Amino acid sequence: MIAILGIIYCLGAYLVFIKFRLLKFNLFWQVIVGFVGFFGLLTILYGMNYTQPFSIGTTVSGLTTQIEARVPGKVIEVDVKDNASVKKGDVLFRMDPQPYSDDLQKAKANYAASQLKTSNAIL
Repeated sequence: MIAILGIIYCLGAYLVFIKFRLLKFNLFWQVIVGFVGFFGLLTILYGMNYTQPFSIGTTVSGLTTQIEARVPGKVIEVDVKDNASVKKGDVLFRMDPQPYSDDLQKAKANYAASQLKTSNAIL
């Protein structure tokens, strides 16, 4: 992508300054063309860093969103396949319910114990 944009930019500069001679290619325009080309492509590359995931072997184009759970736990099943689109409300992964059910049982036992203490205190 960057290479194609760089080639198009150089082709445009060639057409303007060499082929059609619309502007004189003096030192001032050489510096301007160099800076605009360099910083323009650098800005595009910097922007692509946030909209495209990158690895050495492949580049995937598209908006990405980092997904993380709000609670700690062990992921036991991932329902989303690679390169699949997801919609709002789709189940992405399942977490181990055992620690949460243990906490629920413990909270129920503590509630029952506190109810028993308050009923004994009233009598």
